[in-house]
Amino acid sequence: MHEPYDEKPPYYTKQMDDLEDRRARYLSEIAYTDEHIREIYEALELGDDTIVAVVSDHGEEFRDHGGLGHRSRLYVELNRVLMLVRAPALGLDPRRITANVSLIDVLPTLVELAGGTPPANVRGTSLAPLLRASGEERRALAERLSGRTLFAHRRGQGQARPYWAAIRGPWKLIETPRSRLELYDHRSDPGEKRNLHLHTTNLVGPPSEMLVELRAFQETAPDEKPEVVQVEIDEELHETLRALGYVE
Repeated sequence: MHEPYDEKPPYYTKQMDDLEDRRARYLSEIAYTDEHIREIYEALELGDDTIVAVVSDHGEEFRDHGGLGHRSRLYVELNRVLMLVRAPALGLDPRRITANVSLIDVLPTLVELAGGTPPANVRGTSLAPLLRASGEERRALAERLSGRTLFAHRRGQGQARPYWAAIRGPWKLIETPRSRLELYDHRSDPGEKRNLHLHTTNLVGPPSEMLVELRAFQETAPDEKPEVVQVEIDEELHETLRALGYVE
């Protein structure tokens, strides 16, 4: 969802506090979208043999770290998103699975669920075994997936340098455009409010290893200014982009 957040009855209830009302409008848009996804699914008469996946590209901030919307940062409220997969014909029962995964895992997962073999050059990991597993096997697979290091990389408009992040298990390491490191432990601080790197000069254990891996990842994604491409848009497209919050 993007600003401005519109009121979507009957999912919206007016809140007296401005910030809470902003959140209520946002949540009403999510409920509205969810209902229309159901309507589309029913209108297309999709059977149980249809694989449906729903993911988001980012979350929104409500002053969690002082900002609003989805500014170019990498805190948990912005880069933790929901991934939904429905494939009842494959025996995937409704369940909630907690594991560190990435959007790059979506392609190999869908390819394998559809009976294919993911291309060798795909960097993500298929989550199909995790989705099919149950009980202790599922917990073991989730722990194994969370043991790998995932990376995030984001640059905003007019921003000279990007934000970087590395995630492994409960640990989250962020490097800001000013090369400032922030370290969070989701076991005791799921909202990323206490920067542990403020209290230590050296990273040790998994965070130290994550920094080494992040430096290697940065070599594969050089920190260069994005290419600027000039395009002409008509008034209708401009209005659409404005409504989505991409232009003023």
